[in-house]
Amino acid sequence: MQSKGIKVGDLVKLPPNPAYWWGDQIGIIDIVEPEGSSYVSYRVFVPGKGFARFGDVNFVEVVSENR
Repeated sequence: MQSKGIKVGDLVKLPPNPAYWWGDQIGIIDIVEPEGSSYVSYRVFVPGKGFARFGDVNFVEVVSENR
């Protein structure tokens, strides 16, 4: 389920990548900045692991959208 409007609280799956700790992990979007801008940065929190940032909404797969 891919979404163009990722928002705080969405559960996402990061792509597989053996070179990075976040590869194939599931986390929750905790920061979207700056909201309303043409270029937006997202931060995902992976419990027990840490934080990762990305800027392309197609980078992650949305597992569950925040209501």
